[in-house]
Amino acid sequence: MGGDKKNPADEARARIGGKVIKFEKRRAKQERSQSTENDFPSNSAGVRRKRSNNPDEWTENQIQRRVAAVLDKLGLCWHHTPNEGRRNKIAGRHLKLSGMKSGVPDILIYNTVYEGDTAYKGLAIELKRKKGGRLTANQKMWLDDLKRNGFRVAVCHGYEDTLKLLSDLGLLKKKES
Repeated sequence: MGGDKKNPADEARARIGGKVIKFEKRRAKQERSQSTENDFPSNSAGVRRKRSNNPDEWTENQIQRRVAAVLDKLGLCWHHTPNEGRRNKIAGRHLKLSGMKSGVPDILIYNTVYEGDTAYKGLAIELKRKKGGRLTANQKMWLDDLKRNGFRVAVCHGYEDTLKLLSDLGLLKKKES
């Protein structure tokens, strides 16, 4: 008599087991596809966004990564202050108390830079997307302050604009052995 009834716990286990199998298949498929995509962080939903390989469409983060690789290869003394990104109130407070400042340029190069007969203490670059990037009031303030203190400052719109600036300032010349 009792053979016709299904145990609710067994039904629940079967449903969950089916969902786990589907999840694992989907995850394996995503891992296979991710190995062929560009290596960029996922969005807040955990789904990888397809990024363009066209430098004219790159985000500031993509531009920053490419420029960082160039600056490292050149052996320059430089750094990037990671001011971007969202943080919770506690983390933001700790960073602020530790000296993090809003508007600091994306790239600070500490090597002496020459433009014509003028020598600058270094170079400050604020990176922006090729289309649509605008300076904030704090970014303008930082660039003005650094200029007054002997830095060459520039706002570069896109990767190619940044490479042109580095070339114009003689920083892309090959090192002599």
